[in-house]
Amino acid sequence: MTELPPNAIAALTAGSGRGFTVLCLIPEAGLLRALAATAGPTGLVLAAAPAPPAGEGWSAVRCDPAEAIPVRAHVIDAAVLAQTPDLPAVADEVRRVLVPAGDVRLIVAGPEQPDAALTGAGIRPLRRDPSGVLVCRGP
Repeated sequence: MTELPPNAIAALTAGSGRGFTVLCLIPEAGLLRALAATAGPTGLVLAAAPAPPAGEGWSAVRCDPAEAIPVRAHVIDAAVLAQTPDLPAVADEVRRVLVPAGDVRLIVAGPEQPDAALTGAGIRPLRRDPSGVLVCRGP
């Protein structure tokens, strides 16, 4: 993935907070650093992807998020996603690991509307940020 613009990073990190456990499925180091700074020393940022980047401030979890995210159910406070062709399967797995009413931020790429894939998983789209980030709430 190419480097994200600062306004997109700000919109993607806005759903995180100090002490949060954050799942990031976007393998971009600038975003991961921003999430780690937001979560602080009492939080945890998990970079989950088939080949996640490693870095100071976050933990890399090697997985296929459309198949399974190797964490227990209902432990993730906030999730940061990118629109992909396998979004319905990713959304189902994110719903499983998300705490009730957890925050989901999705960067929308392209003309396709991801709302159906999210609502099918019980994730409610709330609004679209001017930077192209869809702000959602988990079940």
